[in-house]
Amino acid sequence: IMQKIVKRMLNRAIAGVFQEWHAKMVAKNGMVAKCNKVATRWKMQADTECIVAWYEYTTEEVRKRDLVTRIAMQMKNKASAMIIEMWQEAVAKVRAEHAEEQRLETVKDKITRRILHKSVSLAFENWNSNVEDILQERMEEELRHAKMQTNVKRMQKGSISIFFSCWCENMNELKGEHNEEEKR
Repeated sequence: IMQKIVKRMLNRAIAGVFQEWHAKMVAKNGMVAKCNKVATRWKMQADTECIVAWYEYTTEEVRKRDLVTRIAMQMKNKASAMIIEMWQEAVAKVRAEHAEEQRLETVKDKITRRILHKSVSLAFENWNSNVEDILQERMEEELRHAKMQTNVKRMQKGSISIFFSCWCENMNELKGEHNEEEKR
């Protein structure tokens, strides 16, 4: 029985300690929950402040970027405008130089043509007189050749007639000799 009594006492003491521990744990859990709520609230406030600060920072950075972009575009546009103006001036200068070169080339061509026409004219006159001389010489040569042909033909005809008459005489003599031989 004593054991039972001791056990009950012990169980009561353990139960008391357990109840006390449980009460402390509940109080502690309540405190932890409150601390967690406070910590979460502080964390949320810190997060909100960070997000607001980040938003303000990004808004400022975007504003700066837009400003820098706008300034850069203005500078680029001015540079582009200057480059276009310089290009237009260069094109106008090249066109003027080209026009001047064309004008000088035209003048040079006219002068060259005049000189060439004069030399061609002189050359043509020389050629024409040479051609007339050559034609005259050719006509004289053809006339001489025709006269020579006529004389040669006459000579040939005369020679042929002489040769023919000589041949005829020789033939007659040969026939006569042949006839005499046959008679013998």
